[in-house]
Amino acid sequence: MTDFWRRTLSAVTHRGPGYDVPTRSETDLRAAFTTLADRYEEMAGRAPELPTSLYIDPLTPTQERQHERAVARRQAAADIREVLRSGRIPHDLMTDAEMEQHGRAAR
Repeated sequence: MTDFWRRTLSAVTHRGPGYDVPTRSETDLRAAFTTLADRYEEMAGRAPELPTSLYIDPLTPTQERQHERAVARRQAAADIREVLRSGRIPHDLMTDAEMEQHGRAAR
């Protein structure tokens, strides 16, 4: 087999130097985290929204807590997706040592 065909076959099958094919366990783990983020967003969608008009009755304490949990779940889903996309911990969740490692001074 000539070098041209060997390189073509490697490119088509995503093998050889320069190709980093994820392992099956990594693919399964990413799928599990994506499903987790989807479920967080689904659970957050059921919560009551804050009223936008002054003439609507305010939320009860129970509804306020449900809304706060929904906001936290949406943020958790966004953080999971950010980690999967970038491979880094979101800035809000970094410890002081991690922030110093990335060149940001701790406060």
